[in-house]
Amino acid sequence: MTQQEIQERNKQIALMLGYKTTWLDKLFYTWKCRFLYDWNLLMEAVEFIEKLNKTDKEIVWTKAATKKEAVFIAVSDFAKLYNNKEL
Repeated sequence: MTQQEIQERNKQIALMLGYKTTWLDKLFYTWKCRFLYDWNLLMEAVEFIEKLNKTDKEIVWTKAATKKEAVFIAVSDFAKLYNNKEL
């Protein structure tokens, strides 16, 4: 994954969790919302999704090098669908 892709995925997750979207928050997305690197932040997003998905229906599927990366990709893919109101 490129840095740009990681930042976009971080942004989608942050938006899903209700973080602000103004230009001034760019540093927040870049430095604080590092969902790929911070397991606790990533699990916050997983818990958010679990509360929404009461049906246990598979929503996203992904393949990755590590389990952590797979969770990050799946959560950010879900966040993008959620943010675009496709769910």
